Order: sequence, then structure tokens, then C-alpha cells
Amino acid sequence: MIDHEAVDLSNLQRYVLAGQADVGMSKAALASAALRSTELDVEAHPVKWAD
Repeated sequence: MIDHEAVDLSNLQRYVLAGQADVGMSKAALASAALRSTELDVEAHPVKWAD
């Protein structure tokens, strides 16, 4: 999972894995933590994707 952005109040309504307490946290880290409770093998990379 690659996403360089942090959760912000302006995008909180679009990011279902986060609540107000998660503002400022890495989106990739939050998604990775949520998916670890499944059978999936997920690694978080809080960086910007570049060509």
C-alpha cells in the first residue's frame, strides 16, 4: 500500500478507515493496520508514487 498523505479534516469524510482521532496519521499506516486483521499480507509505504 502506497500513499504519502496523512488524514486531514478536509478528507476525513472520504476515508472510511479513519475517525477524528486519526487526523495527522498516515493513511497507508491506518489502512495497513485495518487489513492486518484479515488474511492479507500488507505493508505500508507512506511515500509518494513516482514514475
